[in-house]
Amino acid sequence: MEVTVTELLEARRIEGTQITAVPVEDMVKKALTYSEEIQKKNTRQKVKHCILCGAGILAGLLEILGLVLLTKDTDFLSRYSSVFGLEGLSILFGIYFWIFAKEKIPSFYDENKLNFYSDGIFRINMPGLHFNNRNWPYIVRVSRLGMLALMILCPLVYFILYFIASTFSSADMVFAGQFIILFIFLGSVFIPLYVVGKKYE
Repeated sequence: MEVTVTELLEARRIEGTQITAVPVEDMVKKALTYSEEIQKKNTRQKVKHCILCGAGILAGLLEILGLVLLTKDTDFLSRYSSVFGLEGLSILFGIYFWIFAKEKIPSFYDENKLNFYSDGIFRINMPGLHFNNRNWPYIVRVSRLGMLALMILCPLVYFILYFIASTFSSADMVFAGQFIILFIFLGSVFIPLYVVGKKYE
């Protein structure tokens, strides 16, 4: 193709055949510096994600602890198992999306219409939605925010119900909590994920 390394680094055609060593050295330094800056930026972003995820987990666990101490329910574990179950799942998936999720997925997702994504033990299956590098960044962003919302809101729902529904029986409160949490899950994770996935597909 008759393109020199210097022209690639400069991203332009250079007329003439003689190029001094100094400009080439400067361009190589710029390329290396740019790579280092990207790496530092990614590291800062990863630290920020770890802090946000950790704060969400801590908030959720403190809310559950407060709920246990507040209700003084001896049968708390079995009665509010849905809180523990969904909180555990939101923490597990939250850690994946905030810390381990790849920013870019393999190119074969772009080349084939696949409605599933697999990364080690992690797997998403969304019938009718095709994963690719156009919609993946938006899916990751929505999933991060959705899991963070679930971590914090799940125990908070029962906190609110405990204070405003003192006349309810424990069974009614649990049922109402499960119903509300289902809507929170659909509204904060499933529906937004599907919407942005289809929009940028």
